[in-house]
Amino acid sequence: MEMGWKNLEPFCELEGNIIGVRGEIEPTSVSQFQSDLEKFYDHPAKCALGGPDKIQSVALVSGGARRTLPDAAAAGCDAFITGNFDEPDWYIAQEEEIHFFAMGHSATERIGPRVLGEHLAEKFGLDVQFLDVQNPF
Repeated sequence: MEMGWKNLEPFCELEGNIIGVRGEIEPTSVSQFQSDLEKFYDHPAKCALGGPDKIQSVALVSGGARRTLPDAAAAGCDAFITGNFDEPDWYIAQEEEIHFFAMGHSATERIGPRVLGEHLAEKFGLDVQFLDVQNPF
């Protein structure tokens, strides 16, 4: 992953399909991690900060996967990233002692298609263009 995650493993299953990833990072302050996320996704974060001072383990499910926050907490992650949030997520993060970062539904879902396009262009010599339409959500 472009953010330097290591020891990647599948995370979270939905109807028999793995929908996320879990990994480790070098111990990073919460504010630095948030800044890195905002640069990577080119989108401001909405945060519910309930975890430790340093983040080392992270789970990610793109799009509208806010309901999988408890899964990330149960897996022992310091932080969870997805696209959107709702009011109860604030309290869940506090109770489960995990940081929750909502990076925008659209912003978290544009990474996969962009990388897929790059792969197809490289593997098959296709002319691929990723059209990034900004969306505030």
